Amino acid sequence: MRADVLTPDWDVVLGSQSFDWTLAFAVFHHLPGRENRAKLLRVLAARLVPGGTLAMSNWQFTRSERLQRRLRPWSELGLRDSDLEPNDYLLSWERSGRHGLRYVHLLDEAEARALAELAGLAVKEIFSADGISNNLTEYVLTVK
Repeated sequence: MRADVLTPDWDVVLGSQSFDWTLAFAVFHHLPGRENRAKLLRVLAARLVPGGTLAMSNWQFTRSERLQRRLRPWSELGLRDSDLEPNDYLLSWERSGRHGLRYVHLLDEAEARALAELAGLAVKEIFSADGISNNLTEYVLTVK
């Protein structure tokens, strides 16, 4: 299924289904706006069966010197830091000879826990993995 999770009522594509497990891989750190992240998590949590698990991965790009070198000023897009929320970043992105800019929100453990609580989820486990340093992604496992 494909859906734009920032559009109203995007979840109608799911019908009336409920799920034992939901995985949000590399989703929340690319959603601008805390309220957008909170709304999506509430919708996903509502689709879990009682005792169901939701796992999310949150990119921790500031843990990498190489990725920190890709940080770009918001002025490149005509924006000021005050136009954004705390922990919103702009990174350069190069792949296969193409260049672009990428919005990324640094969703840290404190914010992940707060969002989970707002969605009625209990944090079961948080751990880091991925990348050469094995800490470039923070995985948050929650239960309804």
